[in-house]
Amino acid sequence: MNRFKPWPITTTNASNERSVGMNAEHEAHLSRILTHLTADLRTKYEQGQREHGGNLWLKPGMLDQAIAEVLDLAVYLYTLKEQLARECDETYKTYKTYV
Repeated sequence: MNRFKPWPITTTNASNERSVGMNAEHEAHLSRILTHLTADLRTKYEQGQREHGGNLWLKPGMLDQAIAEVLDLAVYLYTLKEQLARECDETYKTYKTYV
């Protein structure tokens, strides 16, 4: 029995417009993100299936795996932040104060 129910992803306003505060630029930006995300997600999922097989949704220990992935993500993000700070140091002198 599945205890979890999916939640709505799209934020709508009272007049039931598609998205609150979205203009054509926002829609184009979102479309680009979704295009890349969909392609990358499919590639990653298929790679995981080839490497590990089975049914991911039935595998135990998914919470611990997810936490490990989030920790990896934090390391990657802070490393990228350092790399960007080094690249931007000459152009944006104040950026380094936030690293």
